[in-house]
Amino acid sequence: MKPVPAETYLENLNWRYATKKFDATKKIPDAQWKALEQAMVLAPSSYGLQPLKFVVVTDAAVRAKLKAAAWNQPQVTEASHVVVFCRLLNPSAADVDAYMARIAE
Repeated sequence: MKPVPAETYLENLNWRYATKKFDATKKIPDAQWKALEQAMVLAPSSYGLQPLKFVVVTDAAVRAKLKAAAWNQPQVTEASHVVVFCRLLNPSAADVDAYMARIAE
């Protein structure tokens, strides 16, 4: 694998921005969403245990409750997908065993 030139990743980082308004009529295509989900699953953690889960919230009523808990930010109800990242506070030996079994698999 070739190293990515510094200019490339700096250019990409300079482009990023926080989206403040979404078009609620537009949805991320399924194939693209599947790739994004896979990227989230494969994202490493500092411990290498990936002690997190993510929940994709699609229910409008739940998203409305989340919006209230998120200082009424409209993105929560307008975005195509809402992902809630949940981290495991105290990984147990069973969590480590499950992780090792996944690696072996």
